[in-house]
Amino acid sequence: MLKLDLRNKDGKVEHFQETFVPALKLIEGLKLTPENFPDLDESDWMEKNAEFMASCFEDKSVTKKRILDGVAAWDFNKVFDTFNQQLFGIDPKKVAASESAEKKH
Repeated sequence: MLKLDLRNKDGKVEHFQETFVPALKLIEGLKLTPENFPDLDESDWMEKNAEFMASCFEDKSVTKKRILDGVAAWDFNKVFDTFNQQLFGIDPKKVAASESAEKKH
């Protein structure tokens, strides 16, 4: 299941979720790497990521623009990473625990 929280024009957080995402989106996500899009600069890359995230939701109100307007600039990379973890079936708690263990060594 994919979950995404976006701020609306009024500053209130709206919650979106998608209970079914086809495996084709997983394949698209795996191909979404800087190496496969060498002509994109940093801002184009952010737009490409937001466009991909929006494409995973059936709710047509979730758009690239809405994502870019609804996520704080300093949170975008974290939101995208969390989104990918959900898409790839990675438990974010296990990732956090693993990162925490690595920092101790």
